[in-house]
Amino acid sequence: MPKFPHVPKRREPLFPHVPGSRVEKLMPSKEAWQMTREEFGKPYISGITHKGKITSSKVMWFSHEIQQAEYYTLGGKGKIYYAMPKSDAKILDLTDAEVAQDFENKIMELAGQGAYGISGIVEEFGEHEGISEGIVPTDIVEQGGIWDSTAFKNMVWEEFGYDFIKLPDGGIALNTDAMVLSEEPTHKKLVQKALKEGKPVPHEVLKDYPELAKR
Repeated sequence: MPKFPHVPKRREPLFPHVPGSRVEKLMPSKEAWQMTREEFGKPYISGITHKGKITSSKVMWFSHEIQQAEYYTLGGKGKIYYAMPKSDAKILDLTDAEVAQDFENKIMELAGQGAYGISGIVEEFGEHEGISEGIVPTDIVEQGGIWDSTAFKNMVWEEFGYDFIKLPDGGIALNTDAMVLSEEPTHKKLVQKALKEGKPVPHEVLKDYPELAKR
């Protein structure tokens, strides 16, 4: 996997966001503490080395597998982070086939215009793995697809302003400021926080964490 490349400031987009666009996939209307563990889904997990730092100008790659995160901590010398996008994060949900196709069409149009210098990388994937496989890799841990290209990630941030790219087996945070990061499993921590704030955490949610319900 690549290091955490620099993500520059956004430029004026060629495709301004239109409310309701199928390309943008917003988070569910429920808050995380109102969801059961099953509704919340698999956690996003990342690991950084003891020398690594988290800043908004660095990309973070997330897997659903704890073993992968542990690998990047260099034998426990670094830290493991659990994460989820914040409720107002702009998310590109590439697990949705229609959203993925819309996004691919826009990428092909940008490449055809010679924008952002991505024509070469798009053409390369088109000739080999296929652009669809490059955009939605089947295993982001083994092969990052077109997302291994720093130029491509920078283009997505500048052109579309996406904070988080949701993929079948993980995701990529282009803007870590839009993520809730924790050294503990994220869902449990958010439920715990909601309880401390006196929020009405649903009974079905507390059934997942009986130790919290007893407090």
